Amino acid sequence: PPNLDCAEDEDAAFVTVRGNVRDCSWLRDKLEVDGDVDLVEKQCEGTEASSVCRVTCGTCGEAIATDTGVSDEPATTVAEEQEQEQEQEQEQEQEEDAGANAAEAGSLEEVGSGLDVENDGVEATAATEPPSPTAAPTPSPTDPPSPTDPPSPTAAPTLSPTASPTASPTAAPTGDSRGRPNVLFIPVDDLNNWVGYFLRHTRKGHPQSMTPNLDRLSAMGLSFTNAHASSTICNPSRTAVWSGMRPSTSGCYDNKDYPWKPFVQEGLNLNAHFKNRGYYTAGSGKTHHSSQEGMEGPEKIYTSEWSEYPKVVKKGRAAGGYGPFEGFLSEVIEADKVLDDDDPDYHTVSFCIDRMKEDAEKKRDGKPFFLACGLVKPHLPWVVPQRYYDLYPRDTVQLPPYVTTNQWKEWDEAIMEDLKDVPEYAIQRMANPDKEYTDILRMNETRRWEGAIQNYLATIAYLDMNVGRLLDAFEELPQEIQTNTIIVLWSDHGYHLGEKGHHKKQTLWEECSDVPFIWVVPNVTTPGTICDRPVDLQSIYPTLCNLTGLDVPDHVDGDNIRPLLEDPDAEWDGIATVTMGRMNHAIVDQRYRYIRYEDGSEELYDHDND
Repeated sequence: PPNLDCAEDEDAAFVTVRGNVRDCSWLRDKLEVDGDVDLVEKQCEGTEASSVCRVTCGTCGEAIATDTGVSDEPATTVAEEQEQEQEQEQEQEQEEDAGANAAEAGSLEEVGSGLDVENDGVEATAATEPPSPTAAPTPSPTDPPSPTDPPSPTAAPTLSPTASPTASPTAAPTGDSRGRPNVLFIPVDDLNNWVGYFLRHTRKGHPQSMTPNLDRLSAMGLSFTNAHASSTICNPSRTAVWSGMRPSTSGCYDNKDYPWKPFVQEGLNLNAHFKNRGYYTAGSGKTHHSSQEGMEGPEKIYTSEWSEYPKVVKKGRAAGGYGPFEGFLSEVIEADKVLDDDDPDYHTVSFCIDRMKEDAEKKRDGKPFFLACGLVKPHLPWVVPQRYYDLYPRDTVQLPPYVTTNQWKEWDEAIMEDLKDVPEYAIQRMANPDKEYTDILRMNETRRWEGAIQNYLATIAYLDMNVGRLLDAFEELPQEIQTNTIIVLWSDHGYHLGEKGHHKKQTLWEECSDVPFIWVVPNVTTPGTICDRPVDLQSIYPTLCNLTGLDVPDHVDGDNIRPLLEDPDAEWDGIATVTMGRMNHAIVDQRYRYIRYEDGSEELYDHDND
């Protein structure tokens, strides 16, 4: 707009707006528009009468103007705003110091163990804790996974029983988080439902997939068979989980909307909420999108929200870089020379093991931990040690269920038959069969489709090995830690391996939205239980707050699924909502999947029959 100037580019074509243009008269006048503006972020604090609105240049990123929403006063300048923020920070630090001194002088009332806790208001520390040295990597298993019967349900860890806590935002901050449950948080990248517990309890999954350690985790708690990602591509899915805001709330719809930070205000993320309430928050690997640089990549995370976040370690070929589609559109190179600890995931797990051991050694003065173990596999490239490929000989690999032949022309006919009743928009924008699917058909001489499935299964097996290492270390912790730790494992979305003429992600169909979702909550979940109620990953933020006795921030979308964790057969009228790009959504309930695309075209699936 002509009345907003950019210091770097006087012809800047757009601005990023923090605030809703439609509802804020000051922004509407400033931008000289009557309605919404293209390419704007919509995020508003408060109401029109008391909101804080900022206009930021989309080219240089500098704030152009700020308004407090007071009707008859001029907008504050950027310098004035920064000065006000600094004064507020100094006042907050002084209040926190005074509160800490008062706590030291008086006696601290012991907080009940486990989930028997009261809710806090806003409080606590933002001090950065120094990183601890990482111990040498734990030796990996010498034998690859093998098919096993599902683990027998173990005795449920016990916490003191309690009624579900409710948020109490007006409660005075206590400054003491001791006794609250720890959280072991395990985001996984690109893992679809090819996990053992799906195959045993549903018609989903892959009959050859071997995941003994994921099944072991499933046997420890409750697993969902109808859980769905909020978005079916990495950046918006992870942004939605961490921020608690759906893509339609934050405006982060695609990997193109990266970095994600312009869509989420600092301090709103799940880890920030826990850190501000006294938790030690540490992460490693891929938690947020492209966060592997840790504290060394501050443009990719908010460093203030973490106590510790080291850069990932790479060794061997991983240090030199794999081909981006290695194992998918091309063969894996020298898999016999690849070692378990070449991959960053191995070292991510080692870091998390070390931090759990530190907690056992009481090195953090009783602070509970929020520990995020971000595992990249089975994301491309599908490069792992040879023994994982040997689990799935290529000539035995089973293709998707509707394919009954190894002749590529009949493959193609079967795929096209499956797409006959799909809207043209979905074929071109979602299935896109002229992309990787066609490339794989052209490489039929090398059995590329079977090779892709073989390599994806092998990479899942490598992931499973690392989950096993993490669980081994967890089970060696003192009982008082095991029985006071919540474990949550989730995948950011599913994955197509040829179904509906599509490979990879970015669709609204079952293969792409359906994800593993496992909760282990002492004294709440029952070992080895399965829940088929429809839920989505927006449930993570409010549910963890409820289970740990923290308040749920006002900006958080999603359902608290604690009732289902307590009773998987409980009455439930919730649905799962999935988004892939603006105005493309799927709604999933107990039986149906309804999809509506940007152009108005629709699909309806009855999963009792299809």
